[in-house]
Amino acid sequence: MLDFFRQLLAGIVDAWRRLSINARVQIGLVGLLTIALLMGTVYMGSQPQYAQLYNRLEMDESSQIVAWLAENNIPYQLKDGGQRIDISAKEISHAKVSLASLNLPKSQGVAPGFELFNTRDLMSNQYLQNVDYTRAVMGELQRQLNSFDFIRNSSVFIREAPEQLFSSQQKPSEASVILDVTGGPLSKSQVKAVLHTISSFGGANLSKNNIVITKTDGTPLHSPVADEFASLAGDKLDYKVALESQREQKIRNGIKQLGRNSIINVSADIDWSSESKTQKELGDKVAVSEMITEMISETAEGPPEGAPGATANIPEATVSGTSQTSLSESEIINNFDIPETLTTTVTGPGRVNKFIVSAIIEGNYGELADGEEGSLPYIPLTQEEILNFTQIISNAVGEGKLPTEVVVFDQAFNLNQMVVASAVPGVSSSLFQSRWLTTVLQGFLVLAAFLVIRLFMRRAMVLPTLEEQETVEIPELSPDEQRRHDMAAEVERLSQEEPETVAALLRTWMAMEEK
Repeated sequence: MLDFFRQLLAGIVDAWRRLSINARVQIGLVGLLTIALLMGTVYMGSQPQYAQLYNRLEMDESSQIVAWLAENNIPYQLKDGGQRIDISAKEISHAKVSLASLNLPKSQGVAPGFELFNTRDLMSNQYLQNVDYTRAVMGELQRQLNSFDFIRNSSVFIREAPEQLFSSQQKPSEASVILDVTGGPLSKSQVKAVLHTISSFGGANLSKNNIVITKTDGTPLHSPVADEFASLAGDKLDYKVALESQREQKIRNGIKQLGRNSIINVSADIDWSSESKTQKELGDKVAVSEMITEMISETAEGPPEGAPGATANIPEATVSGTSQTSLSESEIINNFDIPETLTTTVTGPGRVNKFIVSAIIEGNYGELADGEEGSLPYIPLTQEEILNFTQIISNAVGEGKLPTEVVVFDQAFNLNQMVVASAVPGVSSSLFQSRWLTTVLQGFLVLAAFLVIRLFMRRAMVLPTLEEQETVEIPELSPDEQRRHDMAAEVERLSQEEPETVAALLRTWMAMEEK
């Protein structure tokens, strides 16, 4: 190993000695330039990569934070007139924790929350309390939005609609939200999370259709729809796509486990109407009450009485004797109730009427004969296999109101042209951070330095000059040798400049020799 290095060093020294002064100067300059580039790259890489600590600060809070950073020897940069403070990205977590223990910053551009009610004002009235409550709701909502990782800061304004006695006269509240987001554009799920947070905590009369969400660069994230139909149409489309995609993936995974390639398309016929049915059933009669009424009447009469002789003047037919009458009546009234059972069935929208599935499934492949080359012979699916796949797909999809319609096709797949879709994660924003840019810049500078050194080395490796070449004495030629040398040079010249003349001369000489 030592001999190898000795030979390498000796070769380098020997090559250096054979170089001219101009070549040595060029190599020295290139070396110095390379060293300067490397030192500059190292210096740039050692510099702290600044990132935002706080933004939109009040001047008094900004001065307090700057004083704390200077006291702890943390380098910082002030921007936006002192409202924004940037420090090294490695120190952000430590600085925020330490400043939070000092209750800094107190606001950071966030409106006050329910701490507005910690102090009571004797001169306050109902109107001022309502205003303070609205301000507190906006402040608490702003804090909730700032707690999201993808939101750096937010601004919330809510126009609270006054409460009305009748719901028909109630007007909706409105909200306007401006978000300062981090990284790239927000996804649909993130926008929905922000929208649900605002609508849930923004007040009783605040709905999603009255919320405007905008980024600080003016990009709208959510705006009220023109009419209710447009909002419902968007939700319906999302529901339909999710329903079909879930069943397509379920079928595709099942067939993939069988070792076959497939293309699955599921279409769902969805009923968006809502139904409400009420069924009334009557049961057997049930006695509720019973009333019994009894009436008894008795009458008793004696013989006629009066002065003596009076009876003689009365006809016998009209003489009434003593009589008794007895009458008894009984009445029973029963009250019955017939029970009623009311069953109300409410069926919401989103029911599936029918699934339609089209599946393209790869068949089987045979084997090549001995010594035969080429692609494997394709064997289509049998009727039994198609029926089995149809049953498997039908069971996996399920049924709506009507039976599921499944159509299975047989098709050979070209594996050489198939591209397996893999989950490609989103490009991380850290790739665009300065530390990655520094690494890429360092690699580029090293490559550029290598190419420059290689170029100058190739130019410097020149043959020794005529002054450095050893002089060799050439003996003088005799007249005959000089004549032959001149003839050979003339023939060579003619063969290059006038090849046709030389060819004719050769043909003439050959003809003369034959004769």
